[in-house]
Amino acid sequence: MKVFTVWELTRYIKNLLLRDEGLKSLWVRGEISDFRKPSSGHLYFNLKDRDASLRCVMFRGKNRFLEFSPREGQEVMLRGSLSLYEKAGVYQVYVEEMLPGGAGDLSQAYELLKEKLAREGLFDPHHKKRVPFLPRRVALVTSPTGAALRDILTTVRRRSPGTRLTIIPAAVQGAGAAAEIAAALKRANRLEGCDVIILARGGGSLEELWSFNEEIVARGIFASQIPVISAIGHETDYTLADFAADLRAATPTAAAELAVPCREDLLERIHHLKERLKALLRRDVAKEKRYLEKLAASRVLTVPEELTRRLHQTLDYLGEKLDQGMARCLSARREALALKGARLQGMSPLKVLSRGYTLVEDTGGGLITRAASLKAGSLIRVRFQDGAAGCQVQEVKEGEGIVGRKQGNPQDGDL
Repeated sequence: MKVFTVWELTRYIKNLLLRDEGLKSLWVRGEISDFRKPSSGHLYFNLKDRDASLRCVMFRGKNRFLEFSPREGQEVMLRGSLSLYEKAGVYQVYVEEMLPGGAGDLSQAYELLKEKLAREGLFDPHHKKRVPFLPRRVALVTSPTGAALRDILTTVRRRSPGTRLTIIPAAVQGAGAAAEIAAALKRANRLEGCDVIILARGGGSLEELWSFNEEIVARGIFASQIPVISAIGHETDYTLADFAADLRAATPTAAAELAVPCREDLLERIHHLKERLKALLRRDVAKEKRYLEKLAASRVLTVPEELTRRLHQTLDYLGEKLDQGMARCLSARREALALKGARLQGMSPLKVLSRGYTLVEDTGGGLITRAASLKAGSLIRVRFQDGAAGCQVQEVKEGEGIVGRKQGNPQDGDL
């Protein structure tokens, strides 16, 4: 027989409480008594009703966000986790949120939590995941005995018999239901080949649907890597799970219709596309046939030599044009050459000599143009039209009118 120490037994009981998912986030309603607020800023009080009392503590980091000042005897509703305070050996609620009486009903709690989660972005459409068109596997998170499950199974089997369904049972009402739902969502995300999760429950009152308004469920849906379709209650019922889900269905049957396509509709669509494809192919074949018939009727194919005749004629025409162009070009070049030859002939020194002039050169063949460059006894060469003569200078006279004679003008008697 094992004998526990007080600490061992207390620790054992505390571990039991901590392992219970349903005690990690719960709502409790009651009246405040023995209220204390020491200098630390923490709030200590009991929450009681006519038949029982529950110890509570709300630390300063949480109560500084309260929108009212709690007081003795006030009715409130609070959300928190249940655990064991070992030194005192009593269990108590560690309060996360608290609402005042009058406004502290489920509707007020719903609106406040909805506003909080919306600020955090849990309902932002930007984070919504697209539901695949043809899911291979669908996970159903719901009560295994509820009407919602039967409706979904019937609809999926009728619309898409080949889709694989996996049921992940979870309580959908009562204490601990929210924790079970959150755990079931995690299990669904670990399923191999799962493409869609349907979270469903039949209709009920606000209190009966409250598990789907728990923060732990909304956060579980938001954290899911697989698209979640919610189908909670009737068409007019909206829970926080609906806002967090990637797609909301009015009923479980509608959720099944959104999750899987109808097989008959797909077959009809395939048939329609098949017929449309045939029509397009027939149209394209007829178009190509008309084109081939046009080619077959053309003169290029019916009279092939027609093409070569036209090409030969074109070649002859271009040859004639080329010959004419070359003749015109050569004639113009000849005329230009003759004109330039005549100009050069007119500028030729030999032409000057034919008119009676002579050229005087030194013995090296250089042209002598000035009398001053000569002296008596210099040997020179006088060039005529029909030849040349070697001469020796006897006398050099400078002066106007004398230069020509020094250069060998045959009319002067100086050379």
